[in-house]
Amino acid sequence: MIWLRYRLESVTNEFLCEKLNIDKIIGEPIKLESCPCCGYRTIGERGNYDICKVCWWEDDGQDNQHSERIMGGPNYGISLVMGRYNYLIYGLYDPKRTDLMELKAEENEFEKGRIFEIVDNEYLIEKGTDWKWKITLPNNV
Repeated sequence: MIWLRYRLESVTNEFLCEKLNIDKIIGEPIKLESCPCCGYRTIGERGNYDICKVCWWEDDGQDNQHSERIMGGPNYGISLVMGRYNYLIYGLYDPKRTDLMELKAEENEFEKGRIFEIVDNEYLIEKGTDWKWKITLPNNV
C-alpha cells in the first residue's frame, strides 16, 4: 500500500478517474518538479538524479543554460537538447532504449509543467521562455 500511494501521489485526478472508472477524486495530487527533458511533473527535487517516468531522462540538474553540453554520466552521452528533441520525435530521451517504451508512464498520467515543441521543423523551443535551439542534428541521427 505504501508503494502504491507513493507511485500515485502525483498523478492527475483525471488519469485516476479514467483508470478507476469513477467520476471524481477528492484532493489534489502533489506537484512535483517538471522534468527538464519532457516537461512533465515527475521529478521530486531537481538535480537529485530522479528518473522521469515519462521520458526516462535522469535529472542531473542540467537545464536551458547548458542544454547543448553533453554532461556524460547518467544520460549516456546525450545532451539535454538532444534528449528533448528525441522525446518529441520518438517518445523517449534515447530512441535506442526501445526496452523502456513499454515501461514508460502514460503522458496523460502527469501534469505538464513545461512545454517544449518543434517550430517549423527548424527550432526547438520552450513555450513561455526565450529559450530556443536551432535544430542541427549530428550525421548519425
